[in-house]
Amino acid sequence: QPPAGAAFKVNTHSVHALWGVTQIKKPAIDKILATQLVGGKSVSNVRIKIRSRWSDLLITVLTAGIIVPRSVTVEGVIQ
Repeated sequence: QPPAGAAFKVNTHSVHALWGVTQIKKPAIDKILATQLVGGKSVSNVRIKIRSRWSDLLITVLTAGIIVPRSVTVEGVIQ
């Protein structure tokens, strides 16, 4: 049974360099969750999805893998 509450979904990006070996930009997941926790509420059913969208793949191909962006989606329920 899913928890009752308001669902949220936030999209952000992470950027890697050198074919994904080093990380340039981390997604600020702690800040995303902190903005959802206003008023002493709790967050449940948190899901983090990382994927490459068409634009991410295009940038990766155009830079020959030197820059590799990823799309990150954080979803959950505020109780």
